Amino acid sequence: MIARVESLPPDVPVPLAQGGAFHTWREKLEGTAEVVEAAEDGWPALVARGKLHYLGGWPDDVALNRILHRACAAEGIETDPLPEGLRRRDTATHRFLFNYNPVPAEWGGVTIPPAGVMWTEK
Repeated sequence: MIARVESLPPDVPVPLAQGGAFHTWREKLEGTAEVVEAAEDGWPALVARGKLHYLGGWPDDVALNRILHRACAAEGIETDPLPEGLRRRDTATHRFLFNYNPVPAEWGGVTIPPAGVMWTEK
């Protein structure tokens, strides 16, 4: 249950115990759901009942990446973090890397030129 909602000033993030923080807003959660993550102040940040999870705030990139990685791992979904601006698309036979950056991007020991595309057979 949501006890209350808080808007957060830009310079007052709420640190999470496992790293990262909530910014912009957070909810004060109460109830009997399992606490998966908490804020450093002890309030639940992410709660769960079975496979249903509820996130009580706007996470920064550190917290969001950790939460999504853990959720994907729990469901057997492969993750592959990419550098900013790099996109990967796989087909049945090929892997394509698209660099949307104005500078080179490096991934997997390969450098993709600015606004470049690279592909390999799988």
